[in-house]
Amino acid sequence: MKIRAFRAASGFALAPALALALGLPLLLLGCTKTDTGGSTSGTALYLYDANTEQVFVWKDLDATASASTTPAADLTLTSPSFTRSAALAWGGMALDTQRNHLYLLYQDGVVIRVDQLRSQSGAIQSTNVVSFTLDSAQRLTGSVFGQVGFDSQTDTLYACESGSSGAPRIWTVSSPDTVANNATVNLTTITDTLSPTGSTGVTAAQGTVYAYFTGGSSVISGTTTYTGPRLRTGTSALFDPTKVIIGPATGTDLSQTGSLAFDTANSRIFVGLDAGSTAGSTGGATVLAFQTGQFSLSANQAPSFVLGTSATGPIKVLAHPGTKAWLVGLQATGGAGIQSILVWKQPASGVASQTLALGPSTSQFVAAAMDGTGS
Repeated sequence: MKIRAFRAASGFALAPALALALGLPLLLLGCTKTDTGGSTSGTALYLYDANTEQVFVWKDLDATASASTTPAADLTLTSPSFTRSAALAWGGMALDTQRNHLYLLYQDGVVIRVDQLRSQSGAIQSTNVVSFTLDSAQRLTGSVFGQVGFDSQTDTLYACESGSSGAPRIWTVSSPDTVANNATVNLTTITDTLSPTGSTGVTAAQGTVYAYFTGGSSVISGTTTYTGPRLRTGTSALFDPTKVIIGPATGTDLSQTGSLAFDTANSRIFVGLDAGSTAGSTGGATVLAFQTGQFSLSANQAPSFVLGTSATGPIKVLAHPGTKAWLVGLQATGGAGIQSILVWKQPASGVASQTLALGPSTSQFVAAAMDGTGS
């Protein structure tokens, strides 16, 4: 960061030492982000394997990523409730680290809640498994659910739904920890006045929700009109129509799907795409990072940085622990999850991803979540 000499009212430049002293408070205020670091210890990784219909847990991602031989999972969580005719949604797993719950969202709108999560060590007791359904009578035609998000601060679950007809939408479930077993949850969605289209991604924390849509109403910013993929922000009730990131500078223009992850420690949204743009400065990268403050600026915002290159390949799911400096990406082959995952340690430093082959060789990982509450 450059510090320019301040000028007194008379027009003479202040001495460099005085200029530095005056500028130091501003310097400190402007450089509080931990852009190139952050704690990585005490982070557990959860992966859902669509092949075995189990959740694998590695209690220490730092040790797992640095091991010379990739270790086996510390825990394998199983339940007859995990075996269903419908597949788990891509990105359909979220943690409530504050209340100690795990949520699984299936493509048919069934949600499974695992209570007392950190006390589980294998076969989950039936008394700790609750299943409820997002009302099937209020679904879109050809309904398919996608990424799920959870805001521990407001105790709100967010579930993406798309269909063959009707606008995609994001369901909200308030206090899902109090929903009874076998209950049906009535339709409540985030109001969106920009007529969204396309598949969606969602993430939320601290009372704010962020979403990705592949289309919708035209957005006018200044004298320019934009269409195509866009990032949205708002509350559980309403997306703010004035806060949209859209346009050729964003690097999202070729993508048909987007998965989101929220770095709450640095007020940053990561976007995982199925296709990276070669326009602008993104260079074909399929992982983009935006500061939350960019939503208050003009619509056509370039990412604050990108991860990887066009060689990184399509991203199906992104996950971030919120307060710890990790990012995990899941990919696919032929529409199915694969065993290998991408891991970025301290991603804001621009580090290249590390590929880890975890679990059984037949694993098909379709959802990831991380618990960064450990010491």
